[in-house]
Amino acid sequence: MGRLYIRANKLAWKQLRKHLGLGIPNKFGIPDVPERVHWEDDLATLVETPAVYDYGPERCSWMSHHMTNWMGDAGFLRRLSVEIRRHNPVGDTLYIDGEVK
Repeated sequence: MGRLYIRANKLAWKQLRKHLGLGIPNKFGIPDVPERVHWEDDLATLVETPAVYDYGPERCSWMSHHMTNWMGDAGFLRRLSVEIRRHNPVGDTLYIDGEVK
């Protein structure tokens, strides 16, 4: 899927120089990507979540895997709808359920 702000090396440096307000200073004062909320507790708690949390699209992927594994190779998934209603901090239990129509 890729991330909007995560770039490697020179590409990251060029992006942060071009868009000065994009980077959020890390504990060393160096501008870094906002996606750090997914792996740094310090930044996650600054945005008022209890801890780092998963990527929403990753959770949607888990649902599609759950459904296609359940229905097997002979099944066909015509439509999938997933609602992300809250953060899923590391350590939370995630329950997946659904309805077959």
